[in-house]
Amino acid sequence: MTTLDFHPAPSPRRGAMILAIGFALYASLALGLSAADAYLRIHPNAFPATIMAANIGLVLAYFLVPSINALGRAMGPYHLAYFHIWRIFAGAVFLAYGASGALPALFAERAGYGDILAGLIAAALLILPRRTRFVLGFHVVGFTDLALVIATGIYLNTTAPTTMDTIAYLPLALIPLVGVPLSIMSHVAAFDQIARGWRA
Repeated sequence: MTTLDFHPAPSPRRGAMILAIGFALYASLALGLSAADAYLRIHPNAFPATIMAANIGLVLAYFLVPSINALGRAMGPYHLAYFHIWRIFAGAVFLAYGASGALPALFAERAGYGDILAGLIAAALLILPRRTRFVLGFHVVGFTDLALVIATGIYLNTTAPTTMDTIAYLPLALIPLVGVPLSIMSHVAAFDQIARGWRA
């Protein structure tokens, strides 16, 4: 007589709980450091290193934790895209900080206009016909914008570090510490699903 092991399917609900608890712990620590003005006292690269670690950690969680992967698949590329509507607000904030001189114009304009464009395309998906090419196009644009902005931030942090100090302080730090890692993860999850044959 043989006994077959039963392995229940990964639960999206469990994935949501794990992701919420894990990310909340990270966000509490990261935002606490920002509120205490600790990043610039630790090391000039501590803030960008935190953002990169969060990005890598969430992407690895999607691929390595079955229930978090199940959560991403349950949402699908379209619902993952709708999350990015928040970037309209983020873009406006970056442009406002740039206009006041609190951020370098190069960074503020790339982050501001890029986020607004991504957010508007995400919103347009609500009314456009559901087509794989439309949602894939959004994720390509949204991911490219984030990659360009992150690269610009790293460049300015290296060549003119003091000009980027403002981004390490609250409330602006909420965007790169919280919004960016979740956005990167959602893009990667959407690319993975489309590559595996997802169709609208």
